[in-house]
Amino acid sequence: MSQEEEKKDEGRIKVYITFKEKTVLFSANPLYSLKVTMENLKKLANMYPDKFWHLPEFDNNGQRITYYIGKQESKSVFLSIAATGEDRSLEDYGVKAGDKLKIIQKVVAG
Repeated sequence: MSQEEEKKDEGRIKVYITFKEKTVLFSANPLYSLKVTMENLKKLANMYPDKFWHLPEFDNNGQRITYYIGKQESKSVFLSIAATGEDRSLEDYGVKAGDKLKIIQKVVAG
């Protein structure tokens, strides 16, 4: 592994993320904002839909879909912005290597 690759992987953790009964092991930087983490998941899903999931931007009725991350064992959803207006990260929610997370989709009426 080159120094550049090592630097890129520095501080990353591996977490399990489930969406629609499919679980993948994902390498995440817990310091990145939840928005950046979700965007990275969407990019990977679009590039490798067989390995990840299909995460469309719109449902069959043309309504925009918003995706959130939460803990697998709880019904809570991680909010990407704190009440103070600051971006939240996986670290803010105490996510550690090996944790089981889930993707929740919400259709937003246009």
